[in-house]
Amino acid sequence: MDFTSSEALVASMILGCIGLVVLRIGWKERRFPQLGVGMALMMLPYCVTSLLPMTAVGGLLLGVLWATRRG
Repeated sequence: MDFTSSEALVASMILGCIGLVVLRIGWKERRFPQLGVGMALMMLPYCVTSLLPMTAVGGLLLGVLWATRRG
C-alpha cells in the first residue's frame, strides 16, 4: 500500500472501520448486502490508494447499502 497523502491514509482507516462495523452487523443479522458491502469497504483501501477515488467508491458502496436497506 503506497498512499500518496496522509489524508488518504486517514480515509482508508475510516472506511475500514465503517466496513468492519457493517460486516459485523451483517454477520449478526445474516444479511448478505451488509456482508458484501462491509467486506468491500475493508478491502477498498488495498485496491485504491488515492483519496478522491477511494472516497467516491466508498460513498457509492454506502449509498448502495442505504438503498437496499430502504427497500
